[in-house]
Amino acid sequence: MSEADLTWGVRASFVNYVEALGEVTTEPPASRDPNGAWRFPLVEATTTHRRYAGAVSFRAHHGALAVTLKNPWLERTDTGHSLSVAGSPHSPVKARLVIADVLPDGGASLAESGVAFFDFHYAAGTPLEALSF
Repeated sequence: MSEADLTWGVRASFVNYVEALGEVTTEPPASRDPNGAWRFPLVEATTTHRRYAGAVSFRAHHGALAVTLKNPWLERTDTGHSLSVAGSPHSPVKARLVIADVLPDGGASLAESGVAFFDFHYAAGTPLEALSF
């Protein structure tokens, strides 16, 4: 992995909850680093966006909770970046969806459109783990 990769811990309370009641799986080329965050390798970068590869799936409650963060992209905005993920067969969301607003320092919060992705368990603006990229 390189320093250009995206590293993100998602939201610690969410990860802990799913790990206690279900399972978290990582799909290469994404990997989990020793501090518990996921690393997604950079596959394309321009002046307006960065695209990464790999996936992390969170499953609990016999599949009633099923969230997959697949092939994240960072796209430049007026205030920082937006983080989007691809939909998956296990998700009600099939197209790319912006799930987080990211500040220039890597701080992140749940985007309005990300509320449905997390099945309405968190409100827009809920703090997420910081990203490095």
